[in-house]
Amino acid sequence: MDPDVEPNSHPARVIAEHRNGIVVDDGAHEQFIPSQGRWFHGAEDRRPIVGDWVLLSNKGDYIQRLLERKNKLQRASTRTASAQAIASNIDIMFIVFSCENTFSESRLERYLALGEVSRVEIAVVLTKIDLNRNYASYVERARKVTFETPVFPVNALDISLLDEIVSLFVGTPTGIFVGTSGVGKSTLINTMIGSQVLHTQSVRIADSKGRHTTTSRNLIRLPFGGLAIDVPGTRELQLATRPAGLPLTFPDVEAAIESCRFANCRHGSEPGCAVRDALESGDFDQRRLENYLSMAG
Repeated sequence: MDPDVEPNSHPARVIAEHRNGIVVDDGAHEQFIPSQGRWFHGAEDRRPIVGDWVLLSNKGDYIQRLLERKNKLQRASTRTASAQAIASNIDIMFIVFSCENTFSESRLERYLALGEVSRVEIAVVLTKIDLNRNYASYVERARKVTFETPVFPVNALDISLLDEIVSLFVGTPTGIFVGTSGVGKSTLINTMIGSQVLHTQSVRIADSKGRHTTTSRNLIRLPFGGLAIDVPGTRELQLATRPAGLPLTFPDVEAAIESCRFANCRHGSEPGCAVRDALESGDFDQRRLENYLSMAG
């Protein structure tokens, strides 16, 4: 018996969150657990979220214990100073942007930083290439700030263009799809499943923009193996904690900072400032430097 499994209990995974409770799956049945009891009214980091493993009573009517998490994606709450949990036990994070004027390098860097501090594998997905003849320019912009992270341009409705994404689910990992509202996260998952499991809305004809659809977090089993988590879109993203550095997201900026003559260089008029030299030579721009300084250090 698994040493984590207590007598008169069995493991299950949280597959959905709603305002009044959660849904868990023990491999044989799904069970709704209302948001009552100590697991829902204690500290935020002890409340069950999508992706969590829990121990249920034999009847499956209440949670006995929340099992240790491998990792947890969280961001700073826009309403309070506390951290807001997104999901847990994630293997790979798909950052989804659409090829339209809402694309933002700074926002993409923030999602990359979220993946880095959460210690998950990352891939970037650019959707709606079928609606923009100039989609290659968005791919180029993304690749300038993603370095070794793969970038996949796709039409979310065309399964033949999703082979590279599907291949990342070999070994049945748990993947999460994050990004702003209307970029096609739910459509991507529906296309991979082959049916309309998640609710979506058509693109607005006037501006080719998607509409917000996902209102709760859901974990869905994929037919070819693996699990996908769809979460509501978010425009503002702030890291819940400030890391000392972000060497995977900003290797160019950190290399320049480490090369400055003085350890306490403020990257202004100090002699031997490698950051100022990098800016002047075009290694990176002021926007990228400021975005890094707003998150790390």
